[in-house]
Amino acid sequence: MAILSSMLLLFGLSIESVDTFVTDYMEQHHIPGLSACIVFDSEMIWSGSWGFQHIENAVQASESTVFMMASVSKTFTGAALMQLWEDGLFQLDHPVNDYLPFVVEHVSYPETPITFQMILTHSSGIKDNWDVMSSVYHPGDSPIPLLDFLYSYYTPGEPFYDAEKNFTTWEPGTQTRYSNMAYALMGLLVQEISGMPFDQYCNGNIFQPLGMDETAWFFADLDSTHIAMPYHWQEDHYVPYGYFGYADYPAGQLRTSTDQLCLWLSVFLNDGTCNGFSLLDSATVDLITTLQDPSLSSAMGLTWFKRDVNGRVYWEHGGADQGVRTRILFCPDGNYGIVVLTNGEANLGPVVDILFDYAENWIDLQGSIAGIYADDHLTITPNPVHGSSLIILELAAPGETLIELYDLSGRKTIGLVSAFLGPGLHSFELDMQEYPSGIFFIRSTRNGEHIHSSFISI
Repeated sequence: MAILSSMLLLFGLSIESVDTFVTDYMEQHHIPGLSACIVFDSEMIWSGSWGFQHIENAVQASESTVFMMASVSKTFTGAALMQLWEDGLFQLDHPVNDYLPFVVEHVSYPETPITFQMILTHSSGIKDNWDVMSSVYHPGDSPIPLLDFLYSYYTPGEPFYDAEKNFTTWEPGTQTRYSNMAYALMGLLVQEISGMPFDQYCNGNIFQPLGMDETAWFFADLDSTHIAMPYHWQEDHYVPYGYFGYADYPAGQLRTSTDQLCLWLSVFLNDGTCNGFSLLDSATVDLITTLQDPSLSSAMGLTWFKRDVNGRVYWEHGGADQGVRTRILFCPDGNYGIVVLTNGEANLGPVVDILFDYAENWIDLQGSIAGIYADDHLTITPNPVHGSSLIILELAAPGETLIELYDLSGRKTIGLVSAFLGPGLHSFELDMQEYPSGIFFIRSTRNGEHIHSSFISI
């Protein structure tokens, strides 16, 4: 796309500069592998991958590499719960004890019920006891069932119960404190209310309908050769942690890839719908992305966090675990989102920032050139073709664009382009050196509708 690239540079944009920044940052901060993408509306407009998903096996990272999500997993757990809320199976101000097979009481405020709203907004007073949580990390998947683990964590006298370490000193609903164990409890609530194991509920109601066919809560349900190995940088080399899991898995154990998270972001950019499937009502998406109680938190929606940086407003969630750092975020006003996944332990803020700039400049470019091209047009130059030519495609509107080459019998010989393209000028090389002399036919479509056709001769 030589002509398009030149136009992008007019807006201070360079794909090469993004690539250089990311590779330099990875080297400086010891990130073994990184995969990222930018989503606009419901389409991935850019993606890139660098480094290795598995260093020892020399497997390079790609858009389909399956990374552990860490706390980005919570966005799926929260959505699963909100689906059941849409079904009228509970209200957000209901006590969770009405739906659990055991009692969860704050040790200092047993008369204050813990509600769904409190769990969704990290104001439940449930605290992460890392002495317990660290002890249940396990190679592969944890052998401890979710119900058994949480019963032991919340029930006095059980091995994982500690009144001081498992609960805050303040009353539920009066302050906020980020809580993995509260979100693990949310996974159990989904399990109890739906009547099916939490992971199976997500498979049937989120992953499969969206086409996220290589996304799973358990390591055993994935092809291990596709999964990024988590690493720690030690002095002068990378040390693999090995693949691991834990008993409180709904809080952070999901594994998926950049190209599949593109579908997930599309849900929140398109009023709860993706690929023709309505995952959430538009009103529910609005509720999720509404500040719940500004007196407690200036950032807390339902699961997602609101950020305002230099006038740039977006909703995000990050994740951090052993050998894992992830970020997923979207800007409703700009209708775009960003995914960054790694198998290292560095801060991803600078990478997110440069991708934000790239996304906003791309969108500005589309707006600036949208009125230049009133019609769609395709040109091949030179024509007749002597070895190779240039296809110049002018688009008046964005869409999923195909350019295909046919012989005169109507048989398609090659698909030249298949991509989501914005309005404006695009160029592609047409290499015909291996084709016999004769007349051929090029046809272009956008979103399945005919744009332009041309004959070429060799």
